[in-house]
Amino acid sequence: MGECQQRAEAYKLLVGGAGIGLLILHLFKYPLPDASSAVVFLLLSLASEWAVIKLPHGNVSMSFAVVLPTLILWGPVTAAWVSASAIGLVNLLLQRREGSVAWFNMGQFALSCLGPGYVYAALGGVPGRAALVAANIGPLIAFCVCFFVLQHALVGSYFSLKLATPRFRDIWVDAAKWDAVAMSFAGPIGVAIASLHLVHGLSGVAVVLVPTFMVTQVMRLTRRLDEANLELTALYEFSRTLGRCLDFERLLELTMDSVARIIPYDSMAVFMWDEFAGELTATGLRHPHREAVAAMRVAPGSGVVGRVAQTGQGEVAVELSPAERELAGGALLAVPMSAENRLVGVLAVGKKDPDAFDADTVRLLSIMAGQAGVALFNALQHRVMEQLAITDCKTGLFNYRYFFDRLDEEIKQAQFKDKTMSVIYIDVDHFKECNDRWGHEAGDQVLRELSEIIRRSIRDSDVAARYGGEEFVILLKGAGRGEALAVAERIRQSVAERQFAPAIEGGPISLTISAGVTTYPLDGDSPNELIYRADRAMYRGAKAQGRNKVSAFGTSGAAAQNFVLW
Repeated sequence: MGECQQRAEAYKLLVGGAGIGLLILHLFKYPLPDASSAVVFLLLSLASEWAVIKLPHGNVSMSFAVVLPTLILWGPVTAAWVSASAIGLVNLLLQRREGSVAWFNMGQFALSCLGPGYVYAALGGVPGRAALVAANIGPLIAFCVCFFVLQHALVGSYFSLKLATPRFRDIWVDAAKWDAVAMSFAGPIGVAIASLHLVHGLSGVAVVLVPTFMVTQVMRLTRRLDEANLELTALYEFSRTLGRCLDFERLLELTMDSVARIIPYDSMAVFMWDEFAGELTATGLRHPHREAVAAMRVAPGSGVVGRVAQTGQGEVAVELSPAERELAGGALLAVPMSAENRLVGVLAVGKKDPDAFDADTVRLLSIMAGQAGVALFNALQHRVMEQLAITDCKTGLFNYRYFFDRLDEEIKQAQFKDKTMSVIYIDVDHFKECNDRWGHEAGDQVLRELSEIIRRSIRDSDVAARYGGEEFVILLKGAGRGEALAVAERIRQSVAERQFAPAIEGGPISLTISAGVTTYPLDGDSPNELIYRADRAMYRGAKAQGRNKVSAFGTSGAAAQNFVLW
């Protein structure tokens, strides 16, 4: 379990325990309703919690229309146990949520009634007929404000702790807006319920039921229109942004940011198709315990993600493998990303609530995944083209043009930071004889194997390139002359011990190399000088002394003294 999840779980237990504990302590402080009234108000509370309006993080209901009259008629303790009991039953029986979620919701409703109840009592608020007199308006308003603030703070804090990248707007701004709208309707309805109950008993309460549920339906439609507007805006901005970006990593972040704006989630993953490995890899992740799922690999047809990759159809699943359960929790929604009839990847969103995703969510995510698939495919193609432009196709090393530009940049940085660097120039001894004897196919294989030796002998920050033919150059960042000579000697020795192209007819082939080394700023302060003098060191200091040697410019004994700088 990730750190965010651990904090959220501890918070749930704390809030639930505090709320239920206080409710038990105050159980007999206020007069309780008669049995029939208790049952009716509990059923009303159940109905209000069942007819909820879903938000990205949490729900909004008309439950305050039951909390307020219960407070007015019997006090905050009765309001607390009626609302806490209703939310617990709805969570466990109708919504089938985890026990810890029901525990938290019961606790936060109890605290939201009892805490403001203290304020209500301190300001002189009383239950019964006296609660509807003018002098009690102030305490009632204070209770409503405190209830709104405390409930919003308890729920918002939970989601802030739970999510690795919480969105302030979703958790605090939008939720507060819809809570305020609901309470602005629920407050007057609650006063009406209390008044009718005092005058007409339970028969008067029934009169308010129809308008209450009509208000709920209007709010649901309003919320749906608000969601539709948000979806259209997000899709427009998403498509416009994607069209201007060719950076793969940036596109991944843009995709996940856009999905997070309009689809509630507990976890999200972008699985990219690796054509060479024949599997999907978790390339982009937003997860409370990222380390546990970062190494996920999915074969086509395996699990939900694998089936979506194979069939090309979006899918919502609650029957998950252990790995997918770790990724998603209760429900996993996966949709394919494709371009030019080719699989690019799979976009997956997870939620603990098994009923979190519906057909509209699948449709919306499929649209976004389609746009993202094309953009990511174009970014990958652009990356390939960029790589080809700077890569030698025969060896896979960089080409000379890229090497020269990087060397020029590194010299400028070294001048600014007063650093050193070195260049190694390598030539394969008697390579023409190799081609003449074994053929050009064998020669090409030798160059590829030599390139691999060079790669393994240098750091990731160094730059190796094919200069041309059988010649190679290496830039060693931050390396002095001694370090560069050691690297060149390591390469020379590896080549001398290697048997090249064993599969070629007449192979294997034994070869050697000669190498020259120059160091900035001792041997030059420009790319041309460093490369030229490394070349001279290789020819005059290594090849002239019998080949299969390494020589540094200016340190090759008598031969070095004969160097002529053109």
